[in-house]
Amino acid sequence: MQYGLLETLLGYKQKAGGYSGVLYKFSSFDRSQKFDSAHNQSAFKAQAGLLIRFLVGVQKNTKIADPAADPWTQTSQFALLRPTGVNACFLILARILERHPDAELDFNAYLKPLRSVNFRRSYVANLGGGWKGFRGLANNMIRKINKTLPKSRRLRLYGQKEKI
Repeated sequence: MQYGLLETLLGYKQKAGGYSGVLYKFSSFDRSQKFDSAHNQSAFKAQAGLLIRFLVGVQKNTKIADPAADPWTQTSQFALLRPTGVNACFLILARILERHPDAELDFNAYLKPLRSVNFRRSYVANLGGGWKGFRGLANNMIRKINKTLPKSRRLRLYGQKEKI
């Protein structure tokens, strides 16, 4: 999940030697201190807590009672828990944090539109591989979310060449 988490949410740029992503801005750590320092542990716990809240919201809105049709148990038939799906979810979280940098929202309610997203591997494979596939699935999910939001609160879509 290097693309969605490291490059997008944390905004790691090796050449720039640092982080600038929305998750890093949400709760930044001090690279001059050890990971075990109180400040960095606090930042890590805040970031991990946010990721957990978000992923629980994704699960609550994509889990299906029928085990045969559940993307959380049928990973061979669905792309949600495969690299494309997880990276797409992280791309969505990045767009949400652009709009809500404090992350003070109920992900369970905000992500309800994900119930209507097609996560079948055959469908997701047609969106493309790599960044094209991540962005394609993320844009599909964002469009579903945007339908429930006022125009002024909608999330930005990812462009064809956009790589954060």
